[in-house]
Amino acid sequence: MTPYSIKKYGMTVDDWQSLMGHQRGRCPLCERTFTKRVGAVVDHDHRTGLVRGLLCRHCNTMLGLLHDNADWCERSSKYLRLPPCQGAYRHVDAPPTKEQEAP
Repeated sequence: MTPYSIKKYGMTVDDWQSLMGHQRGRCPLCERTFTKRVGAVVDHDHRTGLVRGLLCRHCNTMLGLLHDNADWCERSSKYLRLPPCQGAYRHVDAPPTKEQEAP
């Protein structure tokens, strides 16, 4: 399950397999097991060009959209854990919460 892109990073098949073994065949972000359906891609630091590891395509794309900015990632995590307007509005199709159901 080695992609053609390993040549782009100067990696060998042994390098690829070493990374795969080190990560126990899983994406370190979403923790899904790499399969033919959930393929692994080489992730690299865009500033240095150094390989960081293997990610699934979705997680690699997400990091790219965040421009590899750790501060954005931390703020995104905080936002998801405690949205600033949580509970202010409820979508009309959303089921009522337990608090809204209580008489």
